[in-house]
Amino acid sequence: MIAESSVPDLEVCAGLFFRGILPSFEDFIKFDPEAARILGSSKGSIQFTNSAGDSAYLHVEDGQVRWGSSAKDEPVILIGLGSVENTVRFIRGGFALPIVYRGWSRPIYLFRLLRLFLRFQSLLKPKGKSLEDPAFRILHVRLALATALFSIAEIGRGDSWARTILEQCPNGTVSFLVDGEDLAATIEKTGDGLIPRRGLEREIRADAVVKFSSAKVAMEILTRKTDAHAGVALGSVQVEGLIPLADGIGHVLDRVGRYLPS
Repeated sequence: MIAESSVPDLEVCAGLFFRGILPSFEDFIKFDPEAARILGSSKGSIQFTNSAGDSAYLHVEDGQVRWGSSAKDEPVILIGLGSVENTVRFIRGGFALPIVYRGWSRPIYLFRLLRLFLRFQSLLKPKGKSLEDPAFRILHVRLALATALFSIAEIGRGDSWARTILEQCPNGTVSFLVDGEDLAATIEKTGDGLIPRRGLEREIRADAVVKFSSAKVAMEILTRKTDAHAGVALGSVQVEGLIPLADGIGHVLDRVGRYLPS
């Protein structure tokens, strides 16, 4: 195994906001009733940018949010995160104020957006005894899985250590499941990189399956409170199928925790 670099690439980390975190807002609004209530009847696209040229959109309509890399219409809100370093501080909860270039004429929409980000952060980084509530824990795992799903694809593209690991893996599809729960994600490894998909690829038989014994186990592994390989040894994580593929993807999945603090 190639020695893992301990210092994440800042440009990759900044890119995770646009192509790792924002895509999971679709799941956030879909599965969290409180988030849907906060969003209310808001409508119109929101564009996020930074000085490195990263850009992404959240398209809001009919109580739903869709992430995209291009505009369907002129954004009603435009938010800049500044430099790469400032974007990373924003991701990690440091002092990093975004700049609102457009949207001051929509103060209610901006306020709702702020509340959504605060709610999202509280779900991904819960405090106190929140995780003792089974429903809250399921939502937490769902968002952590969605964020990891899209982040792993971005890390696989930009992180040199992850690219080297993936080059040694066979191509194929890995499905991640939580036993007894409607929680699943699929990653396809191709010659061009990783392709993330929500849920299961029911049309394609997975080459490898990684099954967590419970939502709590998935939560602890996704947030790096428990090592995945230790979970396999203890039986709380089952891996079947093409083991070299699952193992390589698993190592890159562990890398997500170095970029996105839990």
